[in-house]
Amino acid sequence: QQALLRGEVALPHADGVDATARIDPLARLEGLCQVGPGAIVGPGAVLRDAVIGEKCVIGAGALVEGSCLWPRAAVQEKASVRGGVLCDGAIMRQGAQLQDGGALGQGAIAGAYAELLPGVKIWPHLKAAPGAVISRSLTAGDFSTPQWTRRGAACDTAADVCALCAA
Repeated sequence: QQALLRGEVALPHADGVDATARIDPLARLEGLCQVGPGAIVGPGAVLRDAVIGEKCVIGAGALVEGSCLWPRAAVQEKASVRGGVLCDGAIMRQGAQLQDGGALGQGAIAGAYAELLPGVKIWPHLKAAPGAVISRSLTAGDFSTPQWTRRGAACDTAADVCALCAA
């Protein structure tokens, strides 16, 4: 209660937050936010001018800013989505970063600590490998030409960074 009185705790259940959403008391909602039914927002997560769809999961310490998450999308612990779109069931693994203008298609996955540079779009059901730096959009037809690097080294093949998601 003392933290609330000192203004250290954001009150999450305001206009735009569905009554069935579960928002940790240590999460912050800033600006205009919409949080859909059954969504879960973890401790220390920050939502800023964001639309969070039904049954989305936002992990501890994650950031979603100026972005739209379709139903069942997930932004895991310490991952960030800035100015992007996550389609239905897309997943940003721990520490992954999606920058302005980027998008993950339905069921696509950005591996742990992957970095998707501005404007990069990942085709549905494709996966950016953990630690990959993706500088160009990945589509189903892009498997023949390497366009990606892992931190500090070029990949030998597109398959080294991107594979069809089997899960």
